Amino acid sequence: MKRLVTKLLAAVGLVPAGRYVMASRQAHKLDKELRAWKKRALKSGARATQLEEQLKDQIRRLKEARAATEQKATLTNRDEAEWKAMQSRLTESERALAIAREQLMAIEVKLDILEGAANVLDARTRSTVQR
Repeated sequence: MKRLVTKLLAAVGLVPAGRYVMASRQAHKLDKELRAWKKRALKSGARATQLEEQLKDQIRRLKEARAATEQKATLTNRDEAEWKAMQSRLTESERALAIAREQLMAIEVKLDILEGAANVLDARTRSTVQR
């Protein structure tokens, strides 16, 4: 009988106070999580910007190194080792940048999901409170 009354009230748009409190707590918790994810996304964005700057610097250095090597006809063993080290640093920087971008995209997707869930929950609780 109690279930029937609860279903009828739910059909009208009313929910028990316990459910409202639980939904309100859940909305508050989701809001905290959303803020935490936003902070993480900002940090990741800053890190991605920093990595992009480092990559640009490495690319600039690589171009300078290429120009210098074009002036020289032959490279000594030491020059070859420096060239390889610079190329490996550039490759590593590009890899780190790609990883940072992927992580940033994943965080943005998670933020969108959390924001959508918070909006749905907020809309449900507001419509219930207004009624």
